[in-house]
Amino acid sequence: MIRVWKIWDKDCPICSEMTKFDRGVVHSRGGYFRDLLLSDVPNNPRLMDYMKANIVTDDGTIDIPVYLVEWRNLLVGFIQGSHSRAEFKSKLVQVIAARKTN
Repeated sequence: MIRVWKIWDKDCPICSEMTKFDRGVVHSRGGYFRDLLLSDVPNNPRLMDYMKANIVTDDGTIDIPVYLVEWRNLLVGFIQGSHSRAEFKSKLVQVIAARKTN
């Protein structure tokens, strides 16, 4: 089963706007959807380590929202930034498909 962690911040208007469709897209693909505030990521060392290794830039910044895609308790990819519904769905399908080759 696929699980998607949405990492976001309350002060991010794009994050709030995307909430209108991101959960539905994940559910339509048969996945679980979890929200997590950026400030709560340090409480989850596994997510924190993945984000440090793959998402945080050299200057220590991060473009939110970030969607971490998990399959069988392994983080297999991510989607970052704002997207249209079609773009988000397409990227989610790409990440899910890529897990089969890893």
